Amino acid sequence: MTLASLADPQISRIAIANPKHAPYGKRAEEALRASGLWEKVEPKLVYGDNIAYTALYVQTGNAQVGVIALALAINPELASKGGYWLIPDNLHEPLAQGFIITKRAEGNALAKRFADYMSSKAVRAVMIKYGFVLPGESANK
Repeated sequence: MTLASLADPQISRIAIANPKHAPYGKRAEEALRASGLWEKVEPKLVYGDNIAYTALYVQTGNAQVGVIALALAINPELASKGGYWLIPDNLHEPLAQGFIITKRAEGNALAKRFADYMSSKAVRAVMIKYGFVLPGESANK
């Protein structure tokens, strides 16, 4: 399957997160527009409030296809429903994500331990496995 496959008449329901307020949905719209498919697939779109609900549409069969985060697509619950295809990075703006320790939590030992844990080699490997590009790493797409 590729993005062009979404125009196939046999595909009648495509789930994406709502691009009006969900970052993954905005990136899905960008990719569909960049590939010239938006007008062809827009009538087939069903919108999830967020990326987790969008994946749920696919998992429950309420959508035949979903444009979702790789981390969700390779989750065993969804992976058993079918395969996935990575959308080329050049079809959408990057989706930057991160975490911070707020000023209120700067003296909180648990917040510091969480930040240290997230920076550990083991966690970095898990994040990369699930499709996140971390500082100091490059995309493997």
